[in-house]
Amino acid sequence: PCLQLESFTANKRKRILSRYKDLRIEASNDFKTMWFCLHEQHKLYFIPSQIYGVIRVSLIPVQDIRTAMIRVLCDMIYVINKHEDNLSIFENEFVTVMDKFANEPLVDKIFKEYLINAIDDFCKAKKLARNGSKLVDMIDNLLSRIIELRVAVNDCETAALDLQMHCVRSLMEFYERLGHLPMYIKYIYQLHEMNRRLQNKIEAGHTLMLHAKLLDWDPDKVLEEVHMKYTQTHQSVKTHDQLKKKLYRDIIQLFDDGDAWEKSIEVCKELQIQYEQSFEYVNLSAL
Repeated sequence: PCLQLESFTANKRKRILSRYKDLRIEASNDFKTMWFCLHEQHKLYFIPSQIYGVIRVSLIPVQDIRTAMIRVLCDMIYVINKHEDNLSIFENEFVTVMDKFANEPLVDKIFKEYLINAIDDFCKAKKLARNGSKLVDMIDNLLSRIIELRVAVNDCETAALDLQMHCVRSLMEFYERLGHLPMYIKYIYQLHEMNRRLQNKIEAGHTLMLHAKLLDWDPDKVLEEVHMKYTQTHQSVKTHDQLKKKLYRDIIQLFDDGDAWEKSIEVCKELQIQYEQSFEYVNLSAL
């Protein structure tokens, strides 16, 4: 942060540059040089762990820095594709990293276009047409949605609330299509909370059902961390079956509060079957 010259006043920035030049350019070029000195097998040790740092530095709005860092990023893509024959490792890490920078103003249309063009040109030059074009499309769709959401969030107009929900839903559906479960679940709960704040109880219930559908009615299937991260559940909830039943109870309450009694009854009937099969008559009587 102390080297972010863009945050300084024009006079201070000019004084620093005249005295020391932009040390970030030299550092980024040194990093690129060291990266390309590594053997391909050794580069794999730093992928995907270094993707975060490379993207973070590439966000600095200085062309020489971006050029150096994105060149390293492109080489990571090449190395992964060569050794794995797919880019899923890079895609998953890229999605996770960019979500951390979702509120970063430097993730703008200029950065998006620069990154997409650089990766697209690189993939074409290296004949990574199949995996490369898919990756470019993914990055384009992801960054477009992230930028749209940030713009909507920064809009103070009341009408922007509907736009925010639309953007969150768009991101959620994108992550679902991408098959990125952690981000999909995260945005399920973001949309769920937005609906609750706006007193959209029925929509909140439907949104919560999206997570419930990802779970099994299996009392022996241990709950993965990804399902616990964004849910406010008690520590006693350990299995898919337990969490799904809890979510169903929450959904029933939301439908009931929203006067959607027919929908509430449908969920009750499904939950009733599970309680009967597991002999949970106390819980059954509470429905």
